[in-house]
Amino acid sequence: MAQKNRMDFGAEISRLLPFMLREVARRQKGAMTKENMTVSDIVMLEILEEKGSPTMGTLARDLGLTMSAATSIVDKMIEKGMVKRERSLEDRRVVRVSLLKKGEDTVRSIKVERKGMTDQMFKALTEEEKAEYLRLFSKIVGSIGSEGSNT
Repeated sequence: MAQKNRMDFGAEISRLLPFMLREVARRQKGAMTKENMTVSDIVMLEILEEKGSPTMGTLARDLGLTMSAATSIVDKMIEKGMVKRERSLEDRRVVRVSLLKKGEDTVRSIKVERKGMTDQMFKALTEEEKAEYLRLFSKIVGSIGSEGSNT
């Protein structure tokens, strides 16, 4: 009988997570529509902010895209004045991508907007609950990262 009352964690997370992800996407739409950007555009800008000037190959891998798809995004962001592409002087086959000021400003703006959105979404939690959520979420993210390195 106790088995029936037991929570099916996987089922509950699978039910709730899509709702939360849709809500995050809906709330983040303001930043995306302002610059007519996709989620991939935003992720690319964040990767560039984090890594500096990665090669096109690294950028494509981190985006989980083919080289041609990543190139298409970079081309679009070059047209918007957010990034630049440069060939290495040592090896002309190596192409690096980096943020321009407009891209840096856009990433900063998105992060400010995302922080406000997150604060709003988690306002129902106490400070202790937020700390515990953050601890658990960090543990999950760490686990995901270590799984990815095994493949």
